[in-house]
Amino acid sequence: MANDSVTEPAPPPLAAAHGVRRRQGLPRDAALIVAAGEIVPLLKLPGDAWGLLIVAVDVARDTGELDLFAGQLLAAEPDGRRHDGDVVVQLVPAATDQVNLVDARILVACGGVWDCADTRRGLDVGWPRRIASLVSQIMNPKDAADPLSAPGNPVGALHPLVSAGHLQEGEALHCHRPAAGLVHEARVANGGIRLDDGRWFARPSGALTALGHRHQNGWEHWFRARDGVRLSALRTAVGIHSAVRTSGPGGPDLATLVAAEILRTGDQLRYVRRIKGEVHTARVLEDGQLQLSDGSRHRTPSAAIRAACKEKVSEGWRTWRRVKDDRTLQELREEYRANQEKKST
Repeated sequence: MANDSVTEPAPPPLAAAHGVRRRQGLPRDAALIVAAGEIVPLLKLPGDAWGLLIVAVDVARDTGELDLFAGQLLAAEPDGRRHDGDVVVQLVPAATDQVNLVDARILVACGGVWDCADTRRGLDVGWPRRIASLVSQIMNPKDAADPLSAPGNPVGALHPLVSAGHLQEGEALHCHRPAAGLVHEARVANGGIRLDDGRWFARPSGALTALGHRHQNGWEHWFRARDGVRLSALRTAVGIHSAVRTSGPGGPDLATLVAAEILRTGDQLRYVRRIKGEVHTARVLEDGQLQLSDGSRHRTPSAAIRAACKEKVSEGWRTWRRVKDDRTLQELREEYRANQEKKST
């Protein structure tokens, strides 16, 4: 299994951080930037890391002070398909003459690509406190729903794991909270997580928040009950498998998919850009072009997504999803390839 984490040491340990990882159920390699209100004076990520994958942002309920800010250091940009909904913070030198200031870029993986949610400029060593509110909002999705009664019968973020055979519908999940002496239980349902009280969540972080553990990365805290494997590890395995299957130069264009009737004229496509609260739509035309809601036409998925998102998103094959079955254009492309391989054998 690939490991994107850097091998160099994490920031220096905090005096008050002893046992924090264990009590909070954090990964062993989690870098503690803030613990018990004490902060590491960090203006550059160790080892020239690409970014800090946030696993916990906790604000004290009584004082409103940042109590915990932790993440995993990434040596290089990971495949966004393995990190949907995750938040990464990058620190870059501030565009000023002051060497003790940084700009903090906040990236979110959406639709298989890393999208910049915001950049907070000119921050000192207290940057975690300045960005904690925004990061926690992104990590605290309010997605409780009943998938059987909600419009469109939504499918949760665990669906790829179920499709790959790593999880089964109805399978038990556990969430360990050593600090509180608790073990929460849930079930996989409709590719999401259903708690014992019946509430359903499309994403692991939403379920974790509902249990009172706010602003933490649910992929790191929910485990497959039968063997204790983290959902994040299962997601990484699925991402690697997908990357292997889709490797290779180029592929059929949209017109080819329409001609093969894998895509149909009039098919509706959608891209939900969660971090901005935007929903972009497109329609497949007879010649394979995509027509956006503003009437503009584009010959490639990437051109269409750039036009819709004003250049903020560049990868179109994995971001556009067909509304009727929630499949990406890349998945439809793979179907075409598989059909061609069968014909050649």
